[in-house]
Amino acid sequence: MTIINETKPPLTPTELATRIPISESYVREWLIDVLKLKISEKKLIQSGGPLRQGAEEAPLMTSTGSKYSIRLAESSDLPLMAELLTSLSDNTRYLRFLSPLPAFSQERATTEAFTLWLDNSWPTLILLATMGEGEEEKVIGLGELHIDPQAPEQAEVALLVRDEWQSQGIGTVLVNRLITLARRRGLTLLFAETLAQNKAMRKLLAKLDMPLSFNYQSGTLRVEMELPGGIALA
Repeated sequence: MTIINETKPPLTPTELATRIPISESYVREWLIDVLKLKISEKKLIQSGGPLRQGAEEAPLMTSTGSKYSIRLAESSDLPLMAELLTSLSDNTRYLRFLSPLPAFSQERATTEAFTLWLDNSWPTLILLATMGEGEEEKVIGLGELHIDPQAPEQAEVALLVRDEWQSQGIGTVLVNRLITLARRRGLTLLFAETLAQNKAMRKLLAKLDMPLSFNYQSGTLRVEMELPGGIALA
């Protein structure tokens, strides 16, 4: 594990708002989490079958026994993605967008979803975790892979899970699938930006059995993940 202090590249898709200063105690807590998880026993988590655009997979199961599926997003999913944004609590919105944004109106949510997920200047792949079918389908989680156009071997990853479905393993499955997609496209480096007090994201990233490096700046942690060899989650 290496701690790096270089200035991170500007204008990644997650940099949507002004950063808020955070106590360095969060960084120490993060590193303790990483060390504890690195020495714990690892077990391989199956990543599942191939993902095809618009094709449903066999249902997955949350930790509480609810069935859901993961698929690649299409442009027709814009209303579903916008609805996810309007459902977010203040805290979830703050942790995802790194700033205390006001609640999304339907119009603003549609604009934000289109700009960030469907019309991003960075080539973007979106995974949707969904429940229900047809008109009853609802997005309960979303994984983002934003490929850096200036360094196409690198990409930013981000996760968003609906409040009532958090802490049920959905984020872990999404990040596994994002890593699978990244490897299929020949990427060699992923990075994630998260507020230091985002314990759920810190814990999830610390579980990754791959080389990690960290940068702490202005209250935000940038975690870089190399993609050599296989992966395993605790």
